[in-house]
Amino acid sequence: MQTPKERFAHLVDAGVLDSMKSSIADVADGQYLPPHVYASEEWFEFEKAAVYDRSWLCVGRADLLRQPGDYYTITVNDDPLMVVMDDEGEIRVMSSVCQHRGHLLAEDSGTKETGLFRCPLHHWSYDLKGRLRHAPEMGRTNDFSRNDICLPQLKVELWQGFVFAHFDDQAPPLAPTLSKLEAEMANYDVANMVSLPPMDIEGYPWNWKVMLENFMEPYHNAYLHKGIHDFALGHGFVEHSPDENVIMHPTGFDRELGAFNPLHKALLPEINGLSDQQRRQVMFAMIPPMMPLGLVPDHMFYFLVLPQGANQITIRVGLCFPPASLEVRNFGKIVDWIVDGIMMYNNQDVEADTSVQKGLRSRFAPRGRFSWKETTVAQLNRWLHKRYAEYAEETGLVAG
Repeated sequence: MQTPKERFAHLVDAGVLDSMKSSIADVADGQYLPPHVYASEEWFEFEKAAVYDRSWLCVGRADLLRQPGDYYTITVNDDPLMVVMDDEGEIRVMSSVCQHRGHLLAEDSGTKETGLFRCPLHHWSYDLKGRLRHAPEMGRTNDFSRNDICLPQLKVELWQGFVFAHFDDQAPPLAPTLSKLEAEMANYDVANMVSLPPMDIEGYPWNWKVMLENFMEPYHNAYLHKGIHDFALGHGFVEHSPDENVIMHPTGFDRELGAFNPLHKALLPEINGLSDQQRRQVMFAMIPPMMPLGLVPDHMFYFLVLPQGANQITIRVGLCFPPASLEVRNFGKIVDWIVDGIMMYNNQDVEADTSVQKGLRSRFAPRGRFSWKETTVAQLNRWLHKRYAEYAEETGLVAG
């Protein structure tokens, strides 16, 4: 197996990281990251090691699992994972890869009433804790013991109803790095919201960072979304340290109880306990590298950004509501309208992000200067650069 130096020495040196310093400067002096970090598959391999392997990753909502045996699946880069409630009610995140031949144990969601995940290839089966329980016809194999085999497990932390996982079982806790967002979420009672089954949209042809940048920066709202976003053009930014794992951007409405649909107003009863300011804004937030979200007066929406390499992503879209909202007459139809409203904005972003990714692959791709309205992009860059540099130093790619 190659060492980080063998894999990445030709990609990363002090000069490469120094070239990014103009992207982490004050927004008035800064510019975007070099174009190749959005299009290079080699750079994305570096990001998998420097960012994804060393960060807390949101893999979904806890309340999608209601009883032992419930599970859903998610693939993070090259790792198919299962999020499972075990027979003691604990939520586990484990590999979906059978430890015999590599066949996937599940690629869907549902309930294992037998309490077993069985590989269809050779019928090896695993319990809800990931332990191997059956391995047919292995009796003639020397030094083989079922007790020695278990599905690889990730470290898990539950936060505000979300399930986060980390590939490093020694990772420090996530919650202290999200204190600002936790305080903002308190009035929305996010931890007790009810989550609807998420929807996957596959094959978006752009880099994961392009998705996060577009979601968070308000510069494009008055132009790309002219007309449909005019009710929500109030701009605010929240001071950010790259040691934190959240970036926040409150956007004011020109009315009470606004929302992102053709009527520009909340379609469900407002969430009890919101402040006057929260009744007149959306709080856009991002927990990099995978989850942007939005808090509006009647619900929460979130995305899980799942790369398929440097130039393509899948987006998992989720909606969460206060329990009382599910009792509203025609709730299902209203949810359809909410989804249609989100997609109205998303469809414009799809065209823009697709075009941006094409441009970033050109020999003439720019490193454009920032507008003040791109403060969140500079904040994301600082978060990324810190992790690029720490990994490069720890693995000897650059001198400390």
